[in-house]
Amino acid sequence: IGESEDMAGSLRGGVRLSRFMQGHSDAAIAFAQMPFDHPLYILYSSGTTGIPKCIVHRAGGILLKHLAEHVLNTDTKDSDRLFYFSTCGWMMWNWLVSGLAAGATLLLYDGSPFHPSAHVLFDFADEEGMTIFGTSAKYIDAVKKTDWRPRDTHRLDKLRAMLSTGSP
Repeated sequence: IGESEDMAGSLRGGVRLSRFMQGHSDAAIAFAQMPFDHPLYILYSSGTTGIPKCIVHRAGGILLKHLAEHVLNTDTKDSDRLFYFSTCGWMMWNWLVSGLAAGATLLLYDGSPFHPSAHVLFDFADEEGMTIFGTSAKYIDAVKKTDWRPRDTHRLDKLRAMLSTGSP
């Protein structure tokens, strides 16, 4: 599925998004009210200390936990442009999406954080007026090893918080 003619035409079985959506654009979305403790998703532990373990997260509890982290720990506001460099397979993706509950606009980046250059995520921060930048400890270590200082090459005038995960 793609909106450009080149993309839709170059893929076997490709179709433009607008054509795919024909007949569905006016469909009402049905929402079901579920109990507070209804299972929302299953995530797995990393396996660094043994066999990965299945962890069931419940809808109400995880939203409250994430909302507390966004509002109390990160001071996320409805004027924020929130970014966390993550794939949708990492638990930080779920945390990022919960930023919508705090009213933030989410910024998504798909691709290597080092292509076409090591500056790409900071270019993205400047271009999009990012206010909260989250990433992994490994990314920060990799940037440190290049001896490059983002504050020397980027404005980052909208950025007010930088977040990082831990690392074993």
